[in-house]
Amino acid sequence: MPALRTLIEELVDVQRAIGVAADAACRNPARKGDLVAARRRLANHLLIVAQAIDEAPQLRTDPALARVFRERFSAMRSKVASHQAKWPAVLIDTVNDEFHASATAVRESNRAFATWALDVLK
Repeated sequence: MPALRTLIEELVDVQRAIGVAADAACRNPARKGDLVAARRRLANHLLIVAQAIDEAPQLRTDPALARVFRERFSAMRSKVASHQAKWPAVLIDTVNDEFHASATAVRESNRAFATWALDVLK
């Protein structure tokens, strides 16, 4: 399994791809399938990251950091899940200001977690 830092870097790319797919689906509802596929990739990658957190040598030797890492990861993951539950891809053609506010909040949460995690995992 790749190092946790590498997986977090990849997570940033996966999350960015979701944003691109969501923007495309907003402009063209025929692209909803791309958003669904991007969300599946994210779900799979989040599982891989969760496993890597448990196996990361740096976190194994620092239980306090491991706890904080899991808490921050779980908080970010929960925001993603809440957004996706409220805004399934089938509703993408009814996008409004509430959707955009939710998507922005998720992006900010993702960015904050990734920035923090990459700094911790230097």
